[in-house]
Amino acid sequence: MCSGELRSGKQPQNSELEHAYSVAGRRVHRAYKEKTRGGRLALFETFSMEQLKRAFAITKKDLRIYYNKGPVLIFGLITPAFLFLAFFIGRNLTVEELFPGLIGMAVFFSSTSIGPGIVPWETRSRTLERILSTPISVWAIFLGDVLASFLYGLIISLVPLIIGVVFGATVHCWLTLCLSIALASFCFSSLGILMSAYPPSDIPATVMMVSSLVKFPLLFISGVFIPLGQMPLWSRILASI
Repeated sequence: MCSGELRSGKQPQNSELEHAYSVAGRRVHRAYKEKTRGGRLALFETFSMEQLKRAFAITKKDLRIYYNKGPVLIFGLITPAFLFLAFFIGRNLTVEELFPGLIGMAVFFSSTSIGPGIVPWETRSRTLERILSTPISVWAIFLGDVLASFLYGLIISLVPLIIGVVFGATVHCWLTLCLSIALASFCFSSLGILMSAYPPSDIPATVMMVSSLVKFPLLFISGVFIPLGQMPLWSRILASI
């Protein structure tokens, strides 16, 4: 009888203790998960900010070193100027018809002029190995190179834009124009970095020649020289791709 009462009296105490332990364990586990998640998030934010700073350092280095290189000046400034003179002089076009094509060529060639030469130049000078040995991620190096080409394309595109405004060209929506130039410059900069990946060479002239084989066909089917409506069907299909 006594043992039954004691047994019946101990059971609720044990069950209450087990319940209390389980509740406390769940709370501790939840607090640990929240703390771990918060620590990982803080670590990720710190890591991302550090990598962004290093990417901006790569951008500054690229702009300081490569903006006055011969291939960059030829493909970024001289080539669009000569193409503009060759295809637009003597066609009796208005200012509104001339300068959109010049701005498009300036953005396209200037944004793709630095990217293809960065990897071969740095491979030849042995600086790429030094950069990869530093605590910087590959995506930060890629972002820094893209931003350098992006900023170079934006700066060069201001020249024909200012010339067009001086000669009387009208801009219907400045916001749309600026966003279009920025988006085009970023896309062309990424394309330039992509073209530097093949062929794997440390000779800049080789990479520049291969990139020209890609850039010039894209330019001629883009509608800069000939309106898309006047092109044959196969070229319009390629241009839409």
